[in-house]
Amino acid sequence: MQMKWIAFALLVSVSTARAQDIKFSDKEITAWSAVQEELTACTAYWQRFKACAPENVTKAQSEQADRVIKQFSDLSFEVGNNIGMTLDAMLSRLKMAIEDQNELTEGKCVNFASLTTRYLNRCKAVAEHPDAAFREYMAK
Repeated sequence: MQMKWIAFALLVSVSTARAQDIKFSDKEITAWSAVQEELTACTAYWQRFKACAPENVTKAQSEQADRVIKQFSDLSFEVGNNIGMTLDAMLSRLKMAIEDQNELTEGKCVNFASLTTRYLNRCKAVAEHPDAAFREYMAK
């Protein structure tokens, strides 16, 4: 899956910067934080996707959803960790994303389309081109 390689590239670039003790500017931290927040929202989205999936999904489809959730979760953690976020801050962000998405759907899977219109394309874009998302926030 292309997302896996792009995620790996992002992790390497962020981890390399940290390993070399390169300091991020405040603007870079703010931009990476925004990317991390989006990755966290995508983690929540895919968790809800899996929870709302029909019971007749195949084992392969369920496993694929688990892989996507793990990739977003791992990537959001790595980005957060590399910019100095605490575990509590990252978990709090995830909790807020889940609560926001539950509010949008009123906790009902029948309303899942509300999430899809807001998250699916952006999550795909951030997963495939996290560097572009970072540049987008740097330009603000």
